[in-house]
Amino acid sequence: ITTFQKLVSLFPKNGWSLAADYWIAKVQEKQKNWDKAKRNYQRISESHKWYYGNLAGHRIESRAETNLASHQENSKTKDWKSIGKNKTKRTKKLMDLKLYADAIIELKTIIKAKKSNQRDNYYNLVVCYEKLEDFKKAHYYAEILAKFWDLKRGDLIPTGLLRMLYPLHYKDQIKKHATEYKIDPFFVSSMIREESRYNPSVISPAGACGLMQIMPQTGKYISKQINMKPFHREMLFHPEVNIRLGTWYMKNLMDKFGNSMELASGAYNGGSNRIKRWQKNMETTDIEEFIEDIPIDETRRHIKKVIDSYYTYKELYSKFAARPDQK
Repeated sequence: ITTFQKLVSLFPKNGWSLAADYWIAKVQEKQKNWDKAKRNYQRISESHKWYYGNLAGHRIESRAETNLASHQENSKTKDWKSIGKNKTKRTKKLMDLKLYADAIIELKTIIKAKKSNQRDNYYNLVVCYEKLEDFKKAHYYAEILAKFWDLKRGDLIPTGLLRMLYPLHYKDQIKKHATEYKIDPFFVSSMIREESRYNPSVISPAGACGLMQIMPQTGKYISKQINMKPFHREMLFHPEVNIRLGTWYMKNLMDKFGNSMELASGAYNGGSNRIKRWQKNMETTDIEEFIEDIPIDETRRHIKKVIDSYYTYKELYSKFAARPDQK
C-alpha cells in the first residue's frame, strides 16, 4: 500500500496514479479492511474515471443506481434537456424536413464561422449523422461534443451524451446473434465499439475488416463452422454478416476461457495461444492482477477498454434490456 500511496502522492495527474489508487482499495479489501476499501472504491467510482472507476463501482453495492443518479441529478448536467434547441431557422427547417445531409452542410458552415451555440451545433451534427446511419461520423462528433464538459473540474457527462458515446447501433443484429449464440449483447456492443467505432468499412493495418475487425482467414474458418458458404472477404463489410461471425467467435472464446470476458477479450486481440501461455506463466488467480501483468500493451489496454465499455453499457441500458426499441 505504501508504494501505491507514493505513486498517488508524487504523480496525482498521471494515469498510473489512477491505477495505484484503485489497487490501494483492492489491497485493503484483501486485508479484510472492507470499510476503508469501500470508502475508497466509492470515491474512485464517483470520479467516473475510465476502467478503474468502473471496476471500483463494480466492487460496491447498488452501482448502477448510484452512478446513473449522479449523472441525472448533478447540477452541471441539467442543461442537457435543452441542448440542440438553439438552431438557426434554416437548420431547423432542414431537420424538420428530414433533409439531414443538407442540414449537415449548414451546421458545418456555422461551426466553421465560429458562431455561438457551438455545443448545440455539434449535438445536432450527431443527430443528423445518426439519422443517416453514418455511425462512424456520429461517434466522431459525439467525442468532440463531450469536450464541452470539463471532467478535470468535476463536470459529469450527462446520461444523454453517454448514450451517444455508447450507442446501441446495430442493436437488432446484435440482439439476434447474441441470442443465437447465448452471449451477453452488451459484451458484443462493447467489442464493436472498441474494435471499429461502428465503422463497417474500416480495415486495420493487419488486414482485419469491418465492425468486429475480423481477419479474412478467421472469417473463412468461422463461416465453415456455421455453414455459411461460400465465403469471400467482401462479406466482412456487411454488418449483419460481420456481427454474426464476430459474435460466434466471441462465444467460442468464452467457452475456451471459462466464460471470462476478460480472457476472451484478450484472446480476441492477442490470440488464444498467448493467453494460455501467459496463464501458465503467471501465478496469480486474480483476473485483475493477471490483466496488469500482460506484457503486450495493446492487448492489456484492449481488455481494459472492452471491459470498461461493457460496464458502461450495462449501467446505461440494463434497465431497458427487455425493450429492444429503447434508445
